[in-house]
Amino acid sequence: MITHYMLSVGVFLILFLIEGLSLPRLENVTIDSYNLHNVIRWSALQPLDNTTLKYMVQYKYSGIDAWKNYEGCAPTVDTYCSFLPQHPYVNVTLRVQAQAGNHTSPWSQTQPFMGHIQSRLGHPNVTLTPVDLHSLQIEVDPDTNLKKLYGDALKYRVFYGKEHEPLRIHDDLPSPMTITSLEAGVKYCFKVYYVIFPDKRLGNSASKLECVTTEESEKERVIRIAWLSILFVILSGAVISGCIFVVIQNYSKIKESLWPDLSVDSWILEYDFSKIPKDRFCNSYSKETWDRVSVIIENDNYQGEES
Repeated sequence: MITHYMLSVGVFLILFLIEGLSLPRLENVTIDSYNLHNVIRWSALQPLDNTTLKYMVQYKYSGIDAWKNYEGCAPTVDTYCSFLPQHPYVNVTLRVQAQAGNHTSPWSQTQPFMGHIQSRLGHPNVTLTPVDLHSLQIEVDPDTNLKKLYGDALKYRVFYGKEHEPLRIHDDLPSPMTITSLEAGVKYCFKVYYVIFPDKRLGNSASKLECVTTEESEKERVIRIAWLSILFVILSGAVISGCIFVVIQNYSKIKESLWPDLSVDSWILEYDFSKIPKDRFCNSYSKETWDRVSVIIENDNYQGEES
């Protein structure tokens, strides 16, 4: 009995010493995935005795018990690691361990991850090209990783409609695709989602709304120019008529502002001009019959003025 008790205490002390010398378990181990570009992340640890702290990542697929080192992260000093699944429909589990010299942390494991379900599908890049009077071609530049993993199962769901009108859905098609039965000379807008067969999983976000105008026939172009010309003439006539009407209605005010009243002020009219002597008016003056010339002569013997 005593021997059994001592053995238990010894095992406990050994485990305590081993645990005390090991690194703590990593926390916040998560997987973030966008368009099947997957990244495993974890919280950093403080290094021991200024030793270099590194991290080892391993993985295993569903139904396989053996863990394998992921060469893309073997080992790394970063607190994240990018990895690509071999197949988007297969569950993969990852785990990460910290290493510092002879010290290691316990493995921290993620939940099983299936890229097809858990990866966020972003927006594709779209190019619109008019084909003829009534059709447009849509060409999609997909994410290379999605195209590689899904192949022909990767298609595109198109929503389209006239500018400022609700968009309607089109068929799920591969790229490039042609939209027909459009009106000539009309501006149409499009947005496109990834859609993955056979379960028709729709992408999380659409492409940027793109708009383009279909081509118009020569007849339609002539009619449009004619209508614009008629509208211009009507608007010009309306503006001119409005100006003439304003002038007629405000003729007196316009005349007064352009040609001010030149009448004599009332205070001048009140003055009695009859009391002013006639010889003070401008038209009463005497006219000299000869000119007067004054000559000034100056010399040493005589100073004076001679007229």
